[in-house]
Amino acid sequence: MLSEAVLVIVIENAEKPITSASTITSTHASYVESCNPELNQAPLSNRLTYSSARNGPPQLYWVAPDGHDEERLWDYDPNAFELPGDWSLDERHFAFVRINEKTQFDIWVLTLEDGRQAQEFLDEPYNEKKPAFHPSGNWIAYASDETGQYEIYVRWFPGGRERALVSTEGGNDPMWDPSGKALYYGRGNTMMAVGVETEPFFSATQPEAPFEGPYERNEWGTSYDVTTTPDGPRFIMIKPDQEATAVKQVNVILNWSEELRAHAKITLPFLIS
Repeated sequence: MLSEAVLVIVIENAEKPITSASTITSTHASYVESCNPELNQAPLSNRLTYSSARNGPPQLYWVAPDGHDEERLWDYDPNAFELPGDWSLDERHFAFVRINEKTQFDIWVLTLEDGRQAQEFLDEPYNEKKPAFHPSGNWIAYASDETGQYEIYVRWFPGGRERALVSTEGGNDPMWDPSGKALYYGRGNTMMAVGVETEPFFSATQPEAPFEGPYERNEWGTSYDVTTTPDGPRFIMIKPDQEATAVKQVNVILNWSEELRAHAKITLPFLIS
């Protein structure tokens, strides 16, 4: 049974989606060159993992919180398009998204041991993205459009054979409750939640809707963070400033080319008389 006590912490007028509450308090990563706004913090070393397109397609890098010791997370294919996903809590595995021309968005898992080897976890002929490790490290939640719309699935890790569909009527942005007893995901402007059991096998309750609102969504990465307290889950999200973004007035300028000529100090040959 999910707790009904929910607190949503809202950050308004933010320029980029916030992907980790721990990232907010640890560092301001302005030193990261050509960085994808999706940042993920490793749970033990606190290193920041991200994609950078400085040398071509986005590639995975990680760096110490103070900006030192930046390096490629792994070096496989300089032409690969890679997006960060999620760390297992023991920091042994990192799930990420790699784009393939034939199978589109696929989920790969990097193992830090044995020379940082990565292998495909899902490479089916549709899009799979936004992987999230269960706190136990034995399950990965992800979004897939195999039915024609994105839904949330959970698969056993590392085998990947046992699978469960947990969403109904669409879903995106999966994230586990730190307790491992619930899985959250977005469906439009509604936050959805399912209670889960992982022993002796995986099972999930019917989805519930703890709250809804016009919160920002990150197409490529996680759009929110959640933690557990004795009073219930706590979410951190971004809420856009409706007044700042609303169109209050539309001005139509007639004969704009003549007005531009009158104020221009140079000849503009592309303006047609």
